[in-house]
Amino acid sequence: MSTQIVGLCLAILGFLGTILICGLPMWKMSAFIGANIVTAQVIYEGLWMNCVIESTGVSQCQPYFSVLALPPELQASRALVCVSIATAVLAIGLTVVGLRCTNFFSYDLATKAKCGIAGGVVFILAGLLCLIPVSWSAYTIITGFYNPLTANGRQGELGASIYVGWVAGALLVIGGGILSNTLLTAEQQVESHKKLKTKCPIRFVSVYVGWSLITLYLPDIKSDLVEISRFPHIDIHKL
Repeated sequence: MSTQIVGLCLAILGFLGTILICGLPMWKMSAFIGANIVTAQVIYEGLWMNCVIESTGVSQCQPYFSVLALPPELQASRALVCVSIATAVLAIGLTVVGLRCTNFFSYDLATKAKCGIAGGVVFILAGLLCLIPVSWSAYTIITGFYNPLTANGRQGELGASIYVGWVAGALLVIGGGILSNTLLTAEQQVESHKKLKTKCPIRFVSVYVGWSLITLYLPDIKSDLVEISRFPHIDIHKL
């Protein structure tokens, strides 16, 4: 049970990290290039807005007004991150039902274990849906940085959300794997227990029938032995 709780906690941490990278505009930040060590402003770009932080500490954020004007990787990242969050919510519900420490489906342990396994698999899917847009955005930022045709003002570096996204996706996959493994073992134990319960009545019936036959024919056997005992010259062991 403790292993299942650890897996759920890791997956929930990954889920919270996915929500964090969805809201924070720190996927891409302006790079310090050449001798430009001290800049007047730093530009951060996210999924929903971009922010400018002045050297004085004043920050201004502006949302993206046109979805169609956004780059394709940014549109796909938006969709995949939102789907990852929704998938993780579904996985949390399935996992809570399938955990041994909850009372859901306590009368049917096989169904309970299957719900938990499904929750672990959905957590793994949510982690992959989180890792794909993060890795895609990181690839786009890195290739744009080393592209000589890109203007110096448009070059950028990996923001904090990229690293948080990698960690969140890994936690979702690891937590889902732990849950699936432990709950699969629990399901196998339930199935073996069911098979043992089905075999026990058959054994009981066979023992009961055998004992009934013994008690039914035991008086006849006793009477035969009494009749034989009347003839001492007959050896019973040779019969």
